[in-house]
Amino acid sequence: MSDGELSNLRLLRWYVGKFRGDFARITVGVLISLAQSATIIPIPLILRHVIDVSIPTRDTADLARCISMAIVLYGLNAWMSFHAMSLTLRATKRVTEKLRARLCMQLQQISLRFYDKEKASELHSSVVLDTERIDIMGNAIISHLMASLVMFVLGCCLLAYVNLKLFVVMLFVLPLYIVAHHFNKRRMREVHQKFHEGMKGMSSLVNDLLHTIRLVKTFAREEHEQVRAERQFQTVTERALAMTIFSSYYGALMNFLSNMMTLTVYFVGGMLIIRNSMTLGDLIAFTGMIAFLVTPINVVMGNISNLFQGLASLRPVHRLLTLNDPLEINEGKEEIPALRGAVEFDHVSFYYDSPQRMALSNVDINIRPGQTIALVGESGAGKSTFASLLLGFYEPTAGSIRIDGRDLRDLNLRKLREMIGVVSQDNVMLNTSIRDNLLYGKLKATDDELEQAARDAYAYDFIHAIPDGMDAIVGDRGVRLSGGQRQRLAIARALLKDPQILIFDEATSALDSESEAQIQKAIERLQSNRTCIIIAHRLSTVMSADKILVFHDGTIVESGTHGELVEHGGEYSRLCDRQFGWKRHQKHSEFP
Repeated sequence: MSDGELSNLRLLRWYVGKFRGDFARITVGVLISLAQSATIIPIPLILRHVIDVSIPTRDTADLARCISMAIVLYGLNAWMSFHAMSLTLRATKRVTEKLRARLCMQLQQISLRFYDKEKASELHSSVVLDTERIDIMGNAIISHLMASLVMFVLGCCLLAYVNLKLFVVMLFVLPLYIVAHHFNKRRMREVHQKFHEGMKGMSSLVNDLLHTIRLVKTFAREEHEQVRAERQFQTVTERALAMTIFSSYYGALMNFLSNMMTLTVYFVGGMLIIRNSMTLGDLIAFTGMIAFLVTPINVVMGNISNLFQGLASLRPVHRLLTLNDPLEINEGKEEIPALRGAVEFDHVSFYYDSPQRMALSNVDINIRPGQTIALVGESGAGKSTFASLLLGFYEPTAGSIRIDGRDLRDLNLRKLREMIGVVSQDNVMLNTSIRDNLLYGKLKATDDELEQAARDAYAYDFIHAIPDGMDAIVGDRGVRLSGGQRQRLAIARALLKDPQILIFDEATSALDSESEAQIQKAIERLQSNRTCIIIAHRLSTVMSADKILVFHDGTIVESGTHGELVEHGGEYSRLCDRQFGWKRHQKHSEFP
């Protein structure tokens, strides 16, 4: 059964199963909560004794004993309430913590194909907002609903004991609560579901706005974004009002029915007293015990909102945690202790969303250890897709990829990626120090290793020229650094891994000419004894490669050295003509 078809009961059973590890704590908490409910049940009977016996007989000692007993019971009730709440809160908070941890791990294990279709802001909302609503729902179920159920059952028994006739009268009024709830349940669920969706949409919009603020300012789209935001805020307000108004209507209806029940009891009870069928103490005790029925119902009704919000939040969390595909499964797969750096694409084809739009088609190449291969071609030709497949971010639609003779599908991808260095065009920087950003490449790197990696990437000088040096904070996504500085830090971070395979995906695209020349020297020096794959639009960065692969519409249309391809006069030569203004008759050894 798909998640969309799962009933609320099935979802609740799945959620309750998460409490297995806290079963003892919950059991004790629930037992204390049940005992707490039982402590106040004798109080109306004590008050009946006071009214029917202690006061008429003017027995002050008996009156004092009864009141003292009631005080003790109220005190015991408060003590039990505190401890029951503490135990159940610990249990629900622990389960919420585990749900968040599992969600975080699951989101890291899901393949990139999943993220191609999902909005990151909504996934963020599931981890933060949905789990919090689930926590509130869990606490409501364990701390309130179970104890209320027991109190309701015991209250029915005691009311029947005090006066069966009056209790039977109540049974004719009580179903009005159930009928009112039944006819309003679906509407209640709908308004809470819509409000929940509106809140997720608002969270998504604000999250996107904060992460694209530079784009907004660059294109002067503040007014456009403000209109979008206000429209979403208006939607949330309307849905919040609808939910609040309906909840108020529902609460008022329940309160009216409660008052009608009380008045009915007083009327019928008064008639019974007039006919000497019950005493005033019986009536006082009975009306006091009505709370044992009305209070549990009101508690349940008061938590209906939390219950429906929790169920609405439970569905997306359940969907994420029960995903089996596309997951990266690394447990039990082969781990390569060290790489030689041999890479083979054996007739590999791949598409993202439609077989009619192939990203790669029948790519067949063999890269020897230590070889430097350059991938060139127009945007969208398949170069970056090649790198993504090599890293195992996606599985080929057809064909196979082998590293050191082992099929990529059989390898532990997490361990494999630890031995591959990647520098991409859009390098992500953590909002922390330069040192921490570099250490992401090798968590236990020494200061000497950090310094050497910075030198190799030509980042050493600018790092030590800025205040705080290695301890300088780079800002959100590295906003305090220039594009070239971020690129050099990314190269240094990759070099710290001392990888046997290095992938440079437009690694010099954000650099000026002088910086590009420096980085190019560093890349050439680092190519020794490593397999290097260089993806570039700037052809000046690939001229020294052992082999250049020219991609066009997902296929390799040419391969060879720079000189061979220029002499051939094909696609690569055309790219050189367009980029450098060369003519076919010029020698291939000429540099722009």
